Amino acid sequence: MCGIFGIVTDKEQPLGPILTEAARRLTYRGYDSVGAATISGSKIDLRKDAGRVDEVAEKYKFAEMTGSRGITQLRWATFGNPSQVNSQPHLDSDGDLVGAHNGNVVNNVELRQEFMAEGMTVRSENDGESCVHAVERYVDRGLDFISAIQNAYHDLQGDYAFVIGRVDDDKLYAIKKGSGLVVGIGDGFTCISSDLPSILPLTRKVIRLEDGEIITLWADRVELHSVVDGSKIDRQPELIEETMAAVQKEGFDHFMLKEIHEQPVVAGNCCNGWLVIVLWLMMSWRNSPMPGMSIILAAAPVTTPAWRGRSMPHSWLAELSSRCWRPNLPHSTVMLLTRMMWVFSSANRVRRRMCSMPWKRPKPRG
Repeated sequence: MCGIFGIVTDKEQPLGPILTEAARRLTYRGYDSVGAATISGSKIDLRKDAGRVDEVAEKYKFAEMTGSRGITQLRWATFGNPSQVNSQPHLDSDGDLVGAHNGNVVNNVELRQEFMAEGMTVRSENDGESCVHAVERYVDRGLDFISAIQNAYHDLQGDYAFVIGRVDDDKLYAIKKGSGLVVGIGDGFTCISSDLPSILPLTRKVIRLEDGEIITLWADRVELHSVVDGSKIDRQPELIEETMAAVQKEGFDHFMLKEIHEQPVVAGNCCNGWLVIVLWLMMSWRNSPMPGMSIILAAAPVTTPAWRGRSMPHSWLAELSSRCWRPNLPHSTVMLLTRMMWVFSSANRVRRRMCSMPWKRPKPRG
């Protein structure tokens, strides 16, 4: 599972620190190699190697990298061993294009053979390089960049997303096919990433890409196109209100541990809407009172946000007692509704109890 991040700014500036921090925020996805590239005019500065983010960034002095556009990538080895040559981003044959991907191109072996037969310079075994050469193939045939990406999309089989840029330009381009891709829009820059943690520290205005969409990023705007016919897609940005804690590990060593702790809360939240629906269904029956319902409701802690963890207020009890009716309901239905209320109550008590329990690490065996 890889992670990519790209940024387009409105001026030449130090991009190394931004790319390094973005890479750090994607490390939860797992990786064995890291690389970064910046584009300044007609020059591409590419630095990469196998290893941890901080180690590689210090060894190759990422902090000194400048430009108006930049790409960083964390690689988890699929095609090719962890090594400097297999690390991403990758260059095209002439060093005019640079790109990186997230995902798997399953026909990578066949494509590499095709590219070498066409005279391209293939430097690695990595399928991320195939994404760059797939675009290069059609650029060399005279197609504009969007059309080149459209054709490359059909050549590259699998689930992936990739970002690519070229010298003497002011844009980055990206495409989504299966793997996640989110665009961020800020003041004087745009950025793109596999996931929100690397974007939210920079901006909370985002656009989520769908499969089969190509996006062009300028410093002050973005433009979406369909890979099918190249038609323009209009989509307004959304404002993300999630906290950074919601998209990070919150102090846990792994996301799996965080998800284990969140299960009681998620289970309780899943009950919220159902409890309200069941209550309103009960309130709609109008022939004879349902005996005992007030007692059940009084004992059941409510899981709706307004009354989470508290018993039903007396005003609600009075309303429900006067409006809960049962027109010829069979006994089994009454028992089912009663049992559902008991389940909701029990789930909420378990949720609160588990949330209050400290997490204990299992002792290592041996």
